[in-house]
Amino acid sequence: MNPPEPDLLRRRLLHGGARDHRQKAQTRTDKANEEAAAKHRDEINQAQADLLQQNTDLTKEIHDLAVKLHDLTEQVHDATCSAA
Repeated sequence: MNPPEPDLLRRRLLHGGARDHRQKAQTRTDKANEEAAAKHRDEINQAQADLLQQNTDLTKEIHDLAVKLHDLTEQVHDATCSAA
C-alpha cells in the first residue's frame, strides 16, 4: 500500500487545525454567552427584588395613610354631628 500523497496529508492537517480552531472559538463564544446570560438573570432578579421592596414600602405607606384618613374622617364626623 502506498503512503498518502504529501498534499493530501497537508490538507488534512490544515483542515483539522481549522476545525479545532473553530471548535475552540465556538467554545469561547458559548462560554461568553452563558456568562452574559447568567449576569443578565442576576440583574433581572435584583431588579425584581428591588421592585418588590418598593411595592411593599408603598403598600405600607398607603395603609398608614388610609388609617390616618379613617381617623380624620371620624374626627370630622364627631365634630360635625356632635355640634348639631
